[in-house]
Order: sequence, then C-alpha cells, then structure tokens
Amino acid sequence: MRIAIIRLSSMGDILLTTPILTAIKENFPDASIDFFIKKKYLEIIKENPVLNQIYTLENKKEGNIKNLLNQVANKKYDYIFDLHKNYRSKRISKGLKGAIYRYNKESIARKFFLLTGLNFLKETHVVDRYFRTIEVLGIPTGDHCIAQIKPTESEKIKGHLARFNDEDFIVWAIGGKHFTKRLPSNTIIKVIDELNMPFVLVGDSSDQILSSKILNSVKAQNRVIDLTGKTSISQSAWLIQKSALIISNDSFIMHLASAFPKPLLTLWGSTRPELGFSAYKKNAFVLQAQVHFIYRFFYVFIPRKWWDKESKCMHRISNTLLTNTILSILGKTNSNK
Repeated sequence: MRIAIIRLSSMGDILLTTPILTAIKENFPDASIDFFIKKKYLEIIKENPVLNQIYTLENKKEGNIKNLLNQVANKKYDYIFDLHKNYRSKRISKGLKGAIYRYNKESIARKFFLLTGLNFLKETHVVDRYFRTIEVLGIPTGDHCIAQIKPTESEKIKGHLARFNDEDFIVWAIGGKHFTKRLPSNTIIKVIDELNMPFVLVGDSSDQILSSKILNSVKAQNRVIDLTGKTSISQSAWLIQKSALIISNDSFIMHLASAFPKPLLTLWGSTRPELGFSAYKKNAFVLQAQVHFIYRFFYVFIPRKWWDKESKCMHRISNTLLTNTILSILGKTNSNK
C-alpha cells in the first residue's frame, strides 16, 4: 500500500500529523508512506522512522510545484491524504495519481466559536480531525502520542546551564506567530522577579527583541539565560527534557513539549484551546485570558497589519495569577515573599 501525506506548514501543524503516521504504520506495517512538506520545515520529520520518502517544496512559486510533481510522476498512490487543504496542497494532490481525501478545517464553526463561545466543532482536537480524514483506512483514533524529536545535547548550552548549579529550571517559550498570542514583556519580567527559580528563554530569532527587553529588565539577570534564536529544534527538545516545567504560548514549542513527560503550562489569548490546536497531552495546564468580544472580532475579521501592536488579549493574564499557577504546578512556595 502506498500512501501520500500532504502537510506543507506550519511547524506545529506538521508535528501534529505524527500520531497519524504512527497509527498508519502500526496498522499497516508494510505501507509505504511519503510526506510532502515545505523544505524549511524538514527538520521536524526528517528522522521519523515510519516515512519512506519525504518530498520538499522549495517555495511558493508555481514552477517549484511542477518540479515537485515531476519527481513523483511515475508513482501511483492508493491513498492521498491532504491534511493542509490550501491552494498549494490542492495543486499537489491533484497532480498525484490516486484517490484524494481532504482534511476538513471546519473554518466557519471555528470562527463562530471564537465570536460566540458556542461550539459546533465535530472534534475536540485537530489530531482527531486528521484521524477523520484517514477513516477510510478503518483506523480508530486511539491514544497515539506526538512523536518525540530526538533531543540533541549541546556543550555550549550545557555551559550556559552550569551557572544554575544543577538547580531545576523553567523553560519559557516567549514567542508566538502573532502578537495576540504573546504574553507582554512586563508580565514575564514581574513573574521572573517574583519567583526564586532559574529560567531559560527560548524561541526563534524574531523573539530576540522581546528576550533582550526581559533580560535587561529583570532584577537577577544571572538567573535568566536567553537562548532565543540560538537552538535547533532538537536542542530545544533537549532543554525541554531537562527542565522542571515548560511555559508556552500557543506556539510550536507547546506542541514539541507535549511529546515529553514534563509539566506543561499553556497560555491563551485571542485563540482558544477548544479550537483544536491545544497541546495534545492529557495533563497540560491551561491559562485562558478572558478576552472581550471586540478583540475576538478583530482576530477573526480584521487584517493583522491593522491591529494595535500591544496585545490587549494577553494583558488579561495577570502576573499574580501566573506566578501562583507556576508555584502550584511545581508544589513550591515563593521564598521571595
């Protein structure tokens, strides 16, 4: 049996396909599974053992889609599962040979839920929607986990951590694709100042302005290590594995951390975990900002370039609530008070 899986982006959405891959291989050990993905996200699945072949799309240009399809012109698939359902994934799936099954985004139900709070979504998580897409295979949803990305140890990172003298530390993923998903710097600074624990800030290079502001403003700078833009995905996995707690906005690190048996605290603003993109982990903790209707309206209908750059959504998670939640999760008392 030959199967094609198409999920071109983004990082978290690609990682969330891994329970599907595992389930297919467990039920059909002889199946040959090919994956179609944008090249810049290749690190997320390149070492996944269930995949036979990975085909990468260089960029959005039409010529690159044609080049990609030329690579598989002689292949015929029994099933083609489009788990992205956008223009490019449709172009690719139509260019392949085989029966096509598309993921149902439930876009109208998601927007209606954001605006009204009334939930008519058929599944509670996007992974369950992925499973519904492959239901023709007769595979039950089951209890499959996110595939762990193999942690990679770094002597340089270990050198940074040496200053903590083997103390437990918290990994804080401060970034998010949109600013309405990011906690304001002043809240993060206050929480770090209130707690008596070491912190490691992680994220990509776009988060470095925020991390610099945090590092320059906290009282005990020797208790904070800024690794934003300085770790690979596998190195981030190693940090998660070694940490006492991970704090994350709605971001890729949240999904990466959900594959590890570590406490995970997720923070939500303009989006809601009930939309189906929460951490795929039963024991994850959630803090949801109580957001006014007008901000949800902006999130759904107004182009992001017109938004006020200071997120009013995440301001509604107070530093006191966040500090107490962290202490409760870790079972500690704040010795600074």
